[in-house]
Amino acid sequence: MSLKNKFNLSSRNLLNLVLVGIVVALVLVVVYEPGKEDESSRLISTLDIAKVTEISIERIGNPSINLSLIDNQWQMQTPYAMKANKIKVESLLDLLAYNYHARYDMAELDAKQYGLDIPRTTITFNKEHKFEFGTTEPLKKHRYIRYQNTLYLADDFYYYRILGAATTFLDHALLDEKQKITKIELPGLTLSLKDAMWEANPKPEKYSNDQANELIEHWKLSHAIEMLAYPPAKGTGQVRIYLDNNKEPVRFDIFSLNDEFYLGRKDLNIAYKLANEQRRYLLQLPPAIDTPSVDTPAK
Repeated sequence: MSLKNKFNLSSRNLLNLVLVGIVVALVLVVVYEPGKEDESSRLISTLDIAKVTEISIERIGNPSINLSLIDNQWQMQTPYAMKANKIKVESLLDLLAYNYHARYDMAELDAKQYGLDIPRTTITFNKEHKFEFGTTEPLKKHRYIRYQNTLYLADDFYYYRILGAATTFLDHALLDEKQKITKIELPGLTLSLKDAMWEANPKPEKYSNDQANELIEHWKLSHAIEMLAYPPAKGTGQVRIYLDNNKEPVRFDIFSLNDEFYLGRKDLNIAYKLANEQRRYLLQLPPAIDTPSVDTPAK
C-alpha cells in the first residue's frame, strides 16, 4: 500500500473517531442535561408531607375550612364537624411536591400587580406554611403563588382543587360502614337486632332475615351524590339508626327538593342528596323471595 493510501485511510479513521465522539457527546447532553437545575431543588416547599396534621383554607366570600389529622383520620373541624374525604384532603398535600417554573423576591415586586395584595385563596399547612394564590401570568397561564416572601410561578392545576364548596371535602358516606347497626326505625317499620337475627315490627306477611340484611347493607354502603348545608325545608319523615355502643340514635330527616331525594342530619347541619332509586332501597324492605331459603344471620 502506498504512503498516500495509508495517509487517506488514517485520515478517514480519524474523521470517523471524531464523528463518533461528537455523537457520544450529544447523547450525553440529551440524557444528563448538564447545567439543568435538579427538579428536587425546584420544589416550592420542603415541608415533609408526612408531618402535616393541620390544613386551613381561606377564600374570599366563603367560610374558612379547617381540617385536622386525628388518629390517622382526616376530620373537618369547620364549617362542618365531620369525617373528611381522605382522597380529597390528601390531594391538597400535592402542593408540597409542586415544582416551580420561576421565582422572584417579593420585596422587589408590587403585590397588587400579581393579585396578591388581597389573595384570592390561601392554604396553610400546620398553621405556619402559608401559600397565597394570586392571578395568572398572561403568556403560559402559570399561577402566581406567594410563599415565605417569594413569588413562584407554577402550573395552575392545583388552584382549582381548593375552590370547591366545603362539602366537597367531606366523606359522602351516610354511615361509617365499620359501625354496627343494632336497630333502625323507618317510617312504618322497625328492625331490631336480637341474637344475630332481625326482628321486624310490624312483621310483614312475607318476611325473611335476608331482606333485613339487604336493607341494612344499603345503609352501611350508601354514599351521597352531593352534600349541601341543611336546607330550610320541611321533612316528610325521619329515620333513626342505633349504633353499637351509642345511646342516642343517628337521625336522618327525609325530604325532597326539586323532586330529588335527600336525607338530612340537622345535628351536623348537612344534607345528603341521593339517587331517587335509593329511596326504595333505604326506606323499605326489598321484595320477599317466594322460594324457601335459609335465613342468613346479621353481619
